[in-house]
Amino acid sequence: MELVVLNGASNIAKSVIRNLTASGTYNKVRMLDFRPYRTGVTALQRELASNGIAMEKRQTTNASDLALAMEGAEHCVYFPHDYVSMTSDKNNFLIATAKLA
Repeated sequence: MELVVLNGASNIAKSVIRNLTASGTYNKVRMLDFRPYRTGVTALQRELASNGIAMEKRQTTNASDLALAMEGAEHCVYFPHDYVSMTSDKNNFLIATAKLA
């Protein structure tokens, strides 16, 4: 089963992802974030791969990106974080997520 994680690059989100995938319920994670290619996310991707869990990273910077990236999602988790940087963009991202959900 696939878990879709929005704004999953924060440390809190990565910890939750580890716990959710450790339960054995999810064998794939789709990471949607403004900056999904951070070093910490790549490290998490390697860690999950060593446990047999595939992780796909997608950069989402606007409502259109988000709509495409969420296509077919059944289980989603949203993490609001980093409201210090790019506040107006993150607010728009939160609004678009709520509309798609």
